[in-house]
Amino acid sequence: MVRYVNPTRQPRKQQRLGAILTTEMLFVLPIFGILMAGTVELGLLVQGRNVVQLAAIEGARAASLHYPNPAQRDQAVVAAVHQVLAKEQWKQQATVFLVGSDMSGEPVTVIVQLPMHLAAPDLLAPLGISIQGRQLSAQATMTKQ
Repeated sequence: MVRYVNPTRQPRKQQRLGAILTTEMLFVLPIFGILMAGTVELGLLVQGRNVVQLAAIEGARAASLHYPNPAQRDQAVVAAVHQVLAKEQWKQQATVFLVGSDMSGEPVTVIVQLPMHLAAPDLLAPLGISIQGRQLSAQATMTKQ
């Protein structure tokens, strides 16, 4: 008895194994995608936070120097912060606060805030984890010379 075998057809066990692997991938791929999106978003937010922290430090350094009047000091602080915030959109939307007196020996604090959506895309918003309306914020304090 001669039995005809179709060379393109796979045995039943292999077909079942392929179906099982496909089903597993349907569960694993979305979870893997969510983890990757979260990792990318977190990495970009950490990078943005570091830039904002450096901008606050440079602003506090500029504020701690001696200036003839407070308006020049304010301009120097904003210029120092903008020098660190390289992206034009960041410069436009960053908020800079200067707290402290203009007297020598007194502490001066600079607070820099930047909307989070400028630092990272809102990748996890479909899951209900959104960064809209939130701020990256950093502050630095130095003693006035």
